[in-house]
Formats: sequence, structure tokens, C-alpha cells
Amino acid sequence: MSQDTPSARPSRRSNVTTEPPTNSDRGWQVEDAIKGSQTTAEKIEIETGVLGRDDRIGSDFIFFDRMTSTPFTLRFESDDTTNNYELDGQLSVTINLCQDELDRVNIAEHTIANIKGRIRQLHNAPESPRNEDEIARLQAALVAENAKLKAARKAHRLCLERFQILDDATEGTRPC
Repeated sequence: MSQDTPSARPSRRSNVTTEPPTNSDRGWQVEDAIKGSQTTAEKIEIETGVLGRDDRIGSDFIFFDRMTSTPFTLRFESDDTTNNYELDGQLSVTINLCQDELDRVNIAEHTIANIKGRIRQLHNAPESPRNEDEIARLQAALVAENAKLKAARKAHRLCLERFQILDDATEGTRPC
């Protein structure tokens, strides 16, 4: 029997899927990975109830009346009160008064980086009239985007001046 015939070797294509795994699939993958790392003794102890799996302890939540910096504590208590935990935290709220302007700067910078990257790709590609036309179009777009970036930076700077927050470290943010 020739190696080129389909029956000579099993096809792996039957196991290949183009669909992304679902959360259920991932759950089984995690469980399989955990079981795979357990010793035989641990598996027996789990089956007989000597060793407990991860147990759900509890949950807690908090409503904040005002969005201000606030300390908080979340308490997690199990039914049998043997596993009680507290999680202390601090809610820190920061408002960026010039976020819209900063977003426009970031978008323009991102767009410029993408255009420059595409131009580099085309320079490294084989020469063709189509590539040269695309480079010319992208260079014109780059000029336009640089103008947008300049205007966005100016608008951001004016916003910072308007709110008198010119400290570069804060980038227009104020703690509440």
C-alpha cells in the first residue's frame, strides 16, 4: 500500500476545527489540565471525599453613593465559617478633564504609526506600479494625518490651559 493513499495514515483533519472554543470547552480544558497534574493518590482522596476540591466560599459587593476616593472592605464567608476572608481596598477615582482631546491625539498617533508601517511594508515588497501608487496615496494620507495630529495636540494643550492643569505628569487628570 502506498503512503500517498488516504488509508495509509490517519487523517488529522477530522480533529481540526475552525470554530473558537466556547467557555464550556475551556472549562473542560481547565478541568482536564487540573486532573492531569494530580497524582493518583490525590485523585483517590478527591473521589473518596478525603481531599476537597476548591469550594465556593462566598461573595460580596458594595454600592458607592458618590464617586470619590473611598476605602472599602469586602467580606467572604463560608457556610461553615471555617474559611472567612476580608479584602481591603481603596476606590480611586480620577477624572480626565481633557479626555476627548487626548483621545484625538492618541487616535492620530495610532493612525500615523499604521500608515508608516504600511509604507515600510510596501518599500520591502517587490516593485510594481500598484505598490508605487499605494505608497504615494499613503504619503498624502500621512501629510493629512500629521496635520490632524498637530491640531489635536493644540486642542489638548488649550484644554489643559483652560483648566489650568499643565503638569505633564497628570496629563489633564484631577483626583476627586
